[in-house]
Amino acid sequence: MLWHASGSGEGDAVLKSILSEGIRKSYCNAEKNMQTQGIFFTASKPWAIAYAERLQDPRHLYHRTGKPFVVASAFTPSDNWDFDYELSHQPALHFLRQHELEKFPPGKLRVTVRKKHMPGLHPNPAPDERDHILLDWMLETVRTSDTGVNLHFNNLLAPSKPKIFLGWKGEIEGAQPQSGSLACVVEQLTHFYRDQHRTAFRDFIAANVKDLALKYTGDAPLPVAAVEIKNSNTWEAFKA
Repeated sequence: MLWHASGSGEGDAVLKSILSEGIRKSYCNAEKNMQTQGIFFTASKPWAIAYAERLQDPRHLYHRTGKPFVVASAFTPSDNWDFDYELSHQPALHFLRQHELEKFPPGKLRVTVRKKHMPGLHPNPAPDERDHILLDWMLETVRTSDTGVNLHFNNLLAPSKPKIFLGWKGEIEGAQPQSGSLACVVEQLTHFYRDQHRTAFRDFIAANVKDLALKYTGDAPLPVAAVEIKNSNTWEAFKA
């Protein structure tokens, strides 16, 4: 069973929509998500509950209104599951280690970060500012060693510190992009090899699903298996 966390919306409208229509990736806010659009899931119900409560903070990037709730759906292996790369970049590196990363084609990975709605950094930028580029990296070479992956980038805005080191245990050194940018780097590297080895990728996720933060990227809504909501200070089954 996998769990998704969010806020129920005014009059619990969001939660009621999920119960009637299923869990859809359209609930993901693409404007704030630098990765490929998908809806977040975790196998840890306690983690999902804590995350739902954190989403109540208006300063949170993915702030949700209404009451905190968690909703569960059964996991079935398919090509519609992907890592959430901010939280699962370490397992993604474990998948990547199976492949010859040093042969990754140069110039095939570019990470461009534009100004978006980011509480505490760029709250509600004006529409004419949303094309303002904050970071712009082009991958030049990839080298592997026993300790990790060396990613050599050209910084297209400023040619300084064009190197990132990703250790096989998930440690990060060197010219570290913002976490969302790092997620984009690992996502694009992973997708390059996933697209050539889809069965291996699907099997890797299925074998490690209990330890992963995942995204559901399919178009079909997922059926709801269970739902709990926080009323006052008590988590309980939701009653429509």
